[in-house]
Amino acid sequence: MIQSHSFSDSGVWSRVGQLVVRRPLLIFSITMIGIVIATIPAWSIKPSHNFLAGFPDDMESKVGYEMLAESFPPGRLAPTEIYIVASEPNILTAAVEIDDLTARLANMEDIVSVTGPTRPAGRPVNSGGYLEQGGGRFISLDGSTARIDVVLKGDPYSTESLATIVTIREILSSTEFPTLLAPYTLVGGDTAIESDTKAAIDADVSWLAPVSLIAILLILILLLKSVVAPLYLVFSVIVSFGATFGLSVFAFQEIFGHSGVAYQNGVWMFIFLVALGADYNIFVMSRIRESVGQHGIRQGIAIAVGRTGGVVTSAGIILAGTFAVLTTLPLRDLFQLGFAVSLGVLIDTFIVRALLVPSMAAILGEWSWWPRKTGRTTDIPVNSS
Repeated sequence: MIQSHSFSDSGVWSRVGQLVVRRPLLIFSITMIGIVIATIPAWSIKPSHNFLAGFPDDMESKVGYEMLAESFPPGRLAPTEIYIVASEPNILTAAVEIDDLTARLANMEDIVSVTGPTRPAGRPVNSGGYLEQGGGRFISLDGSTARIDVVLKGDPYSTESLATIVTIREILSSTEFPTLLAPYTLVGGDTAIESDTKAAIDADVSWLAPVSLIAILLILILLLKSVVAPLYLVFSVIVSFGATFGLSVFAFQEIFGHSGVAYQNGVWMFIFLVALGADYNIFVMSRIRESVGQHGIRQGIAIAVGRTGGVVTSAGIILAGTFAVLTTLPLRDLFQLGFAVSLGVLIDTFIVRALLVPSMAAILGEWSWWPRKTGRTTDIPVNSS
């Protein structure tokens, strides 16, 4: 609890607080320009769906995969499999449509080869002689299911290959092959698994992001008993994540030389940074509200920044150091997560909570606490001594 109306602290954070309240618009503008610039590299992200790429370079499984990739089409190392379940006891009653489907897939630009019961070697065989000419290995023992093997042209874990899986499924579900309509056709293989994983992540993010931000907004409204301040606090969380994500993408792809950024890491980064950012928001804004009620808008903000700066800095450095431990692990995906969260915590600590949030509070003044008032509206001059 602050006992005196004078403010004569001479520490670093006290001087930062005085600077912010003297030039809030300038501080806000410079900070936002820096954040926007930091966000730009995010647009050049190369999503990585290849879990093998995250292994150490000397791991045998990765070395073997790379050796095979140099000698064979990349897609042959992880072929896509299409399973067709018969609506009748014998799958070969649909042999004509299976062959049409095989030919349709073989003509796709992103596919190297297609083999199946009617084209066991990738070429058409005589009608009725499928089993005798090797097609039997593509049919289940009970004759109810057929398999078609598809070899993609590019890296089976690339974004383009994942898009090809979506195209294949669209073809299978179209009216072009009425007797093969889903759910009688299934697409499997490593590429299909990654495609499904990506679709699941995208679907989760579509509701996870807005729900988490709305939940944080409601909690801030209840705690601060205000509407305006929670809105710009949530804004600060969003821009902080954007800056962290952009700088992380730049570091991973341009400095550390990673082939891409693990796709799921974006979700984990968002969850951690939004939660931790909201934590610091509550702490800092509660102190600002208390100080403003006693000393007025500008001096109250300066005092709050000066008095909380050391605590927030210490907590931020400790937390960043904890997550930085993940960067010592040999797995790329964990390294990226640890680096990004550590960086985000430091940005929150030294930029967002120290400069951006106080400057917005100083610019908006008493409006920050609308519809309620903090009490004192007259400032006592901030002393720099």
